[in-house]
Amino acid sequence: MSSSSLGIYIDEGLIKYAKLVQDNDNIKVESYNIVFFENLKSEIEKIIAETGSFKIPIIVGLSSQMLNDPKQLKRTENAFTGKKIKTIKLVSDSLVNIVDSNLHENVAIIDLEKQTSITTIYKGNVVAYEVLDLGMEQILEKITEVENSERKSYEVCKNTTIYTNETNDFYSNGNEHISDIMPTLQKIIYEVKNYIDNLTIDINEIYLSGLGSAINNIDLYFQEYIPDKICEILKPAFIENNNFLLKDYIEVNSAIGLALDGLENKPNNVKVKDEKVTKKEKKKYGAFDKLLVRINVILILFIGVYLIFSSFIMNRINSMNAEIESSISTLDSEIDKANSDVDKIKSQAEKYAKLTEKVNNMSNTEKEKISKGAIPNALKSIANVVPKEVKILSIKNVSGKHVVIEVSASSYDQIGAFSAAISNGSIMQNVKASDGESVGNSNQVINANEDWIYVTIEGDIQ
Repeated sequence: MSSSSLGIYIDEGLIKYAKLVQDNDNIKVESYNIVFFENLKSEIEKIIAETGSFKIPIIVGLSSQMLNDPKQLKRTENAFTGKKIKTIKLVSDSLVNIVDSNLHENVAIIDLEKQTSITTIYKGNVVAYEVLDLGMEQILEKITEVENSERKSYEVCKNTTIYTNETNDFYSNGNEHISDIMPTLQKIIYEVKNYIDNLTIDINEIYLSGLGSAINNIDLYFQEYIPDKICEILKPAFIENNNFLLKDYIEVNSAIGLALDGLENKPNNVKVKDEKVTKKEKKKYGAFDKLLVRINVILILFIGVYLIFSSFIMNRINSMNAEIESSISTLDSEIDKANSDVDKIKSQAEKYAKLTEKVNNMSNTEKEKISKGAIPNALKSIANVVPKEVKILSIKNVSGKHVVIEVSASSYDQIGAFSAAISNGSIMQNVKASDGESVGNSNQVINANEDWIYVTIEGDIQ
């Protein structure tokens, strides 16, 4: 026998739906999704059209808050006008459908939707139902302040991983909003534990479902704070654990549970029982207990801020180290170039020093050769400029290039012309002449009838 049904769970701005098809004892999920909406009626029409659910039973589930609000209930009924709606009911009553029917343990289902609800199953019967004031609504609102989208906020939760005390990577990539999640989650765990501890029956297992169950490792986090219970994610009993879509199906547990109510051969026998289990007399939690909760929340936030700040500082330090290493490498390269230039300068300086030493160490003989070579040249130059009226009596090389010339002439003008000629002709420098001496005839004079003037001229050959 084959049958189909569509389960739709509606919360504030949120719809979860799943269409199931049953063939004898085999059940499969044909279509499913989570939708964030603005117009309920148009979104319902779209879902029914896309799933082809015009002629199959539709089971609608609401949170207790919406079900007890006449305006919300009326709006929901109007959205399904003309549709084959079977019933509108409390979603938790159908959530028990996906629990294993062979389970004999006492179970608490924690439905982490916008409101958190606790459904208690005792010996195959729902015996207690509780709604907490806290839920995913507070977490999503906090994240939406940054992300500006409830859809994005839900995706943030799906990509967040909670690490327990056994790990130290609490603020890894993808956990940017962990500080928006943990304070509310810590309070939810505290209230869940307090509620279960005060039941008159012993709970063996805790199943987690709803939006919050999409947070990675949330079951381990619950287990850490409620160690005496088995804490697991609620999985539809008819779906194999190795199904690669299992995690997606878990996100729409509530819709699958509602759809199971619409099948002709419902596979589960968990019943909602009128008899309600009582609670133990509540412990009186005073200011000290509340203070401990606040301290835990503050510590988590402090650790979060510390780790984020430490990560920033380490990244900055690593960046600065990289810059320093780059600067050192550049400086080393420049130093190597400078050292190379210094070596070249030293080499050239050594060559220059050797040349200087060679020049300084030239023998006096070589210098004299240079000097002696200059004197004959100078004599030729003097011979070319000496006036006919001037008689050179002697030329002496006193020292180095310094020479003394004795001349005679009949007048001072002739001697002056000669002195000027050897100075201006670049033959001699530092030329000086004596005052001169006038004498009578001698055997050294050409014309014995005239008086002659004797002058000594000295200077340095150029």
